[in-house]
Parts: sequence; structure tokens; C-alpha cells
Amino acid sequence: MWSGIRAIMTSRSCRWKNKLSLLLCLVVLCCVGTPAFAELSITYEPIRALERVSLEDAIAIMTDAAAGDSDLRSQLELLERMRRCSGTFVQARSTSTGKAYTANVEFFLKSGVPYCQVDYTNYSGTLGEGAVSVSDTAPYAFHLEPEGLFYSRTQQFSIDVGEENLHIAWGDSCDYVLDRGTGAVSDYENGTLPFEETAAFQEAVGVVDSFFGELPHHCRYDAGSRTLYTYFMATEGLYRTIAFADDGIVSQIADTLASLKEKILAFNPKLGAYVDLSVREGMGDYKNGHSAIVMVDQLNDLDDYAVGRDIIFEILDGLETYDLIAGLSSSAGAEAPAVSAPAVPSTPPVPQSTPKASLPSNPGPATTGQRNALQRAKEYLDVMPFSYQGLVEQLEYEGYTSSEAVYAADYCGADWNRQAAEKAALYLDMMPFSRDGLIEQLEYEGFTHSQAVYGASHNGY
Repeated sequence: MWSGIRAIMTSRSCRWKNKLSLLLCLVVLCCVGTPAFAELSITYEPIRALERVSLEDAIAIMTDAAAGDSDLRSQLELLERMRRCSGTFVQARSTSTGKAYTANVEFFLKSGVPYCQVDYTNYSGTLGEGAVSVSDTAPYAFHLEPEGLFYSRTQQFSIDVGEENLHIAWGDSCDYVLDRGTGAVSDYENGTLPFEETAAFQEAVGVVDSFFGELPHHCRYDAGSRTLYTYFMATEGLYRTIAFADDGIVSQIADTLASLKEKILAFNPKLGAYVDLSVREGMGDYKNGHSAIVMVDQLNDLDDYAVGRDIIFEILDGLETYDLIAGLSSSAGAEAPAVSAPAVPSTPPVPQSTPKASLPSNPGPATTGQRNALQRAKEYLDVMPFSYQGLVEQLEYEGYTSSEAVYAADYCGADWNRQAAEKAALYLDMMPFSRDGLIEQLEYEGFTHSQAVYGASHNGY
């Protein structure tokens, strides 16, 4: 007898076409549990005739008819349980981003077959709908296995839904349990508290304070560009000294500032990685945070600085974007005193990349935009690690076309495994991660799962 029941329940093609099969399903579900994922179906003909109907409408259609029919009443109770499993579920805040994530569960029927759509906000991609079966895992009631795209890769998802909990898993390491929430998904949306009013901003300022020590400096965050600006000065009047000094004095000042600039070039990507994590709004937020460090002639309360007036050099995301000394043409001027080198604590060096693979010998004729994008890609990779996807997105963010950005990523010669290892090292320099958390963060950055695992394993995991 039980083997017969098991055969019915484990059949993926079973659609519960008769009342006996439905009754057997309910008996096993309520009394002994279901040993496999048995797909469900509603046999009431007015429901089966509808190509698609919401759960609430299906319940309304069946309510009167089920009053005097015990079999229909059993099916109605099944739908009512789906209703109790619908709604909002809340995931614990991410330890890496501090963000709250939610999932909204919606059941509906297609020609009598129950389906479910899970709208999961801790997810980058498109999560499809799935036919509903009976879950074999307590305390969950229903199970579905939809496909979805995660960073342009098709993934098979396993989702179990109960009245108080939801479990969602995909890939080798993405596995989350969410608890029942009250109210609408909008009630759990992350607040719009300005970054400069958050604890993360204060931590970033603390990192800057530790780096610059006694040098006069302060930070300002620009929300429009998602950039944390750090302005600092070493010697008041330095701009005019450089602008009007002769070549010998300018060369002496350049040599004095070289060590400071080298340390900032190593420190800036680490600070940028922290800002990048702190200002994102979730898994689907691809816009990166940025860090700029600007040496100025003198600090002012309005942060009113300009090239050609008081900016000496600027470093953005580990790249030198402006240098007064490099831009000067030879000219005579009054002698100026030498500048004492500012005392800045040394910082751990950025991990060095393994030699990159040679570019293909004949990639074909390149457009001017492709050549410029390739040059820019190499500049980025010289100072900070990127995934293939992250590099493409960064180049597109700078205004290169998609084809130009893809060309640059294809022919830049990067070792993406090594890039993942270097990116992991940057994150671990700024904050602690578990192995799974680090892998997830690297996948969030666009690395493939194997690249993310490589990055974690080459940093002690």
C-alpha cells in the first residue's frame, strides 16, 4: 500500500487528476510526511479552465462550491495554507553590508496547477516562477525549484516555504533562511540615512585619521558621485611655491612628495574598497563607491578647491588623476625652501599580481575607443583588482561603450583568479569575513564561483 502511495507522490508527472490521489496526498502530508517533492493540482474544473488566476481569486471561486463537498474542501484547505505561507519574509542583516533583505512570496494557479513567485531582494538577476510541490523538510509546507539568472549565469534554485520561515539556496555556498515579517516589503526597505550619518562613515573617517595622523585633513562624502573625498595639506603656501619656483626647486619638491604619493596610491584602493561596501544598497546595486584623496594648498571650511588654484595632486581609486608638478612647463621663479616630508604611517602593500597572460597576437583592428578603453583597463589593473564583469562595468561607467569595454576586458591579459585573490586581500584588510561571506562578496563583485573560491583559498580559507 505505502509503496503505491510513494509511487504516486514521487511521480513528477502526477497532476492529481482524481479525488483519491488528492486524498492520499493530504493523508500523507498531515500524518507521516512526504518522502519526495510531489507536484500539486486543483481538480475543480472552473479553476482548471483558467489560464492563470490569483490565489485569492481561486479561494473565492472555490469557497461556495466546497461547502458541501469534502474533497473540494480539502483542496480549498490546501490553498488556504498557501495563503498563510504567502507574504513577506525577512533575512538577517548582512554582516558585510549591514543591509536588510526581504523576500515576498506570491502563490497563483495556472490551469489548476499551483505556482509560486519569490521576489528576493538579496539577489542580482531574474528569479523565475516555479510549480509548487509538497516540501519534505519540516517546518516547511511547500517546495519549488525555479531557475534564475545570477550575474548572467543560469542557476537552479531550491526554495522551501512555510508559514513562519523560508529557505532559499543556490550554487555551492548561497544558503539563507528568512523569518516571517509583519507588514509590507516596503516596511523593511533600507533607510535613506545619508552615508555621512552612518557608523560606516565614522569607521571610514577613523581609517583616514589613522593613516594621516597629525597632518591637517578632513573628509567629505559626495552622494551624487558616491565618492568619499579626503582633503589634506602638508605645508601652507605650497601651491604658490611650486607654481613660481624654478625647475630645480620643483624637482626637489617632487622628490620629497614622491614617498607620500606612493603610500597614498597603496592606501587609496583599500579605503575605496571599504567605501564600496558601505554605500551599496544591496546585491543588485552595481554602482561603485569611490575614494579620492586630494592634497591642497590650504584647507577651507567650504571645501572649495580647484585645479589651477590650490590643488597640488589628486588620486582617485588608486589612480593619479592630477599632478600640479607634472603639468608645469619649465619657467623661472623665485627660490623656495625645501618642503619637509610629511610623516605618514606605512601601509601594507597591495598584493602583487601574477604575470598576466600575453594578449592575442592578432585581435583584429581596434577602434580608437577600443584602444583607449584597453589602455584605461590596464591602468586600473595596475593599481587595484577587478573581476571581468567589474572591469567592464567600470569602463562603461566612465563612458565607454559596451563593445569597447568588453574588448578591453577581453584583451587586457588579466589573470582573473589572481584578481579575485587580490580583491579578497583588500576586503580582509578592511574587515573580517567568513569563508562563505568572502566568497559571496567576491561573487557579488562579478567573479565566477570558481574564481571566488580561488580568491578565498589563497587568503587563508
